[in-house]
Amino acid sequence: MESVSREKLTADFGEAFLTLQHTYNICMQLLLGKYGLYPGQPQVLFALSKLGAPTQNELAAHLGIGKASAGVSIRRLETGGFVKRIRDKKDTRCIRLSLTKKGEDYARWCSIDYDMFFTTMLESFSAEERGEVTRRAARADWFITSANGITRTGKIVNIDGTGNRVASMIFGPKNVALIIGKNKFAETMDECMDRIKAVACAKNAQRLGLSTPCAVAGRCTDCFSKERICSVTTIIEAKPGAISEMHLILVDEVLGY
Repeated sequence: MESVSREKLTADFGEAFLTLQHTYNICMQLLLGKYGLYPGQPQVLFALSKLGAPTQNELAAHLGIGKASAGVSIRRLETGGFVKRIRDKKDTRCIRLSLTKKGEDYARWCSIDYDMFFTTMLESFSAEERGEVTRRAARADWFITSANGITRTGKIVNIDGTGNRVASMIFGPKNVALIIGKNKFAETMDECMDRIKAVACAKNAQRLGLSTPCAVAGRCTDCFSKERICSVTTIIEAKPGAISEMHLILVDEVLGY
């Protein structure tokens, strides 16, 4: 078997990743351009739509980002007429955030377009073809995915329903690359698990149109539903022995759940 150098593997991965990122960015720019929004801003609108009228601290905690980062996003959305500040009726010292009518409309339209965008990516695949894609991923030279959370000490935490995603991070592919947004960072393991249960699992269930308790309640209830999507939990503390290379790509943006 021909030996492939580390430099060649890294170059090949870099080229494939840049191509994928370029295609994704073009699609997102076309999608968001018609609304006058920038990447990351729809997630803020979605969060405000869900939370109602949170404080800036509550919004930041929900998104898994710092108060300062949330403040920058809010000011830009406020300038664009998407968000307004209101005083709490019970405590006038407390300032809350709310969507304007324009913000409510755009949040709804973006949600529809996002669902359509990601559904369209797989709409031409039959159930058998989707299964084959899943199996081939376990034999890929590079498996590119994300993680549900990462602690300050570098422990990578994931919760999965079927298990194929977390399995391919550990065994099968030659190399693994994890693209992780800043909203996935947590100080401790407890905080990491709480964020995943409180945010990621429920939002994924809602995105998939499932009827699990978390999709309704907005938080994990440790159910036994047949549609449960949190059946497997993994913690990666170091590169698995069967994986040649594992790359962590940390992005200073809110990415996914």
